[in-house]
Formats: sequence, structure tokens, C-alpha cells
Amino acid sequence: MGGCVSSLHKHLFERGGFISHLPLSSLLAIAFFSLLFTPSTHAASGKVGINFWTTDYGGSVSNSWLATNVNVGVVAQTNWNNVKTPFFMGDNLSASNFVTGAGEATRMSMYVDCGWAGYGEARTSGVPATATEKMLNGRLTAHYGLNVNLSMDEVPFEVYDVYVFVSGLGSDETFTITSEGYSGPPTYCLRAGEPTSYSSFYQATSTNPASPTAGANYVRFQNVQDSSFSIYVAAPGDPQGKKKIYGIQIIEVDATSESAAMIIGR
Repeated sequence: MGGCVSSLHKHLFERGGFISHLPLSSLLAIAFFSLLFTPSTHAASGKVGINFWTTDYGGSVSNSWLATNVNVGVVAQTNWNNVKTPFFMGDNLSASNFVTGAGEATRMSMYVDCGWAGYGEARTSGVPATATEKMLNGRLTAHYGLNVNLSMDEVPFEVYDVYVFVSGLGSDETFTITSEGYSGPPTYCLRAGEPTSYSSFYQATSTNPASPTAGANYVRFQNVQDSSFSIYVAAPGDPQGKKKIYGIQIIEVDATSESAAMIIGR
């Protein structure tokens, strides 16, 4: 089909002026196919990555802290924001002065409430072999029946997707987003157990707590249109289960990544 669209464009431009005589339905069809086959790109300035890290038991930071030039993520980016999660974090954690993937400053801020049971831990004590394994190593954790409530304010994008990097080791977990500008499924469900891989990404897509996704290591909330949102992590199947977040990635959604039907229908 892509070849047909290219031929149509070539014909229209070679026969200059012909396009102005096309009926409205044909013009809309051309707009549809042009948008459908325009590749979606994500500028570095439209990405913000937050990596939770902590020192391992030997005091090393090399196993969970991301250097500026490390390129990683479901949508790969550099300039991740490393937020230290102390081993004894207590009830809350806050951070600000976040930068985009291009290193540009933002006004975005984060607040995390874990009751009194928040702490940081590294999944492994050695240095992971890949950047993805390193990012999926240091994590923010809540325990003893308490949950994680993470809030982001002043997100610098009008429309964006939220990726939450997770693990369901101890118990089934649910991840719920709250935002006035979000209309998609509010909750995704992850089955307890090791992710399929720590060196690649696998999405949790189930919205049914009775049949959660197994083996996933991230959830995605699409097309959020608000300057703030909250992520609530709970483990209803096991009140003592750990709730774990490795990081957050916020990716701006640009016009070319929307469906042509959405744009034409406005």
C-alpha cells in the first residue's frame, strides 16, 4: 500500500495544479494516508526518564545508577534522572530539577508516599551486563502491606505516554493511574514472579485482576493530557507483598504518532 501512496503523491505533483480540483473526500483520503505512513519520531526534548537507584550492600553505585550517556528505555533515551532511594527511606521521597532526554531543565516534580515502609534495594549486587539490566536493578520498594503512591506535577508535555517499570516478584500487583486528562484503562495487572527478561522489555496489558499478565516488566498508560498524574501500586493478593518500581519514563506524543482517523475526526 505504501507504494500506491507514493505513486499517488508523485502523480499529483507532476501534474501540477491537479490537486486543487480534487473533491473533499479525496483530499481527506490523501491526508489519511500521508499521516498513516509518516514515521513517528520522538525528539530527545520530549522524553523524561526517572531511574530509581540505591547503593548495593557493598556501597557501590555502579549497578543501578545510569551515566548521562547511557541510552536505554522502551523509547530509548539518554540523560536519565537518577533518584536515590535510601535503604531506609521511611514514609516519603521527593525530587525535582528533572531534565529531558536532551538535558533541558524542566519544572517537573515528584512526590512518593509509601506509608512508613518505603526503602531502596538493588535486585543484584554485581554490575549488570546491559544498560536495560542496570535500569531494571535499583528500585523503590514498599513492604508490610503498605502501598506506593507516586505523584508527578508540572509535566512539560501536552500529551504523553507514561511507562512504569515494575516487577511482580512477591505477589500479584495492580498499577493504577489517576489524572483528569486520562481516559484509557485506569488499571493494569501484573502476575507475581520473575519477569521474562531483565535485558529487554515486555508489557503488562491485562486489566483483569483475576488474569494478570505474567512475566512483564513495564506498564504503559497512553495519551495522558494533563500536567499531573499519580500512580498507585497495590498488591491485593498478598498484604505482605513488596510493591516495586524501577523507574518512570514519560514520552511526549507528537501529532504524527496519532492515528489519521483521530486527526481528521476533530
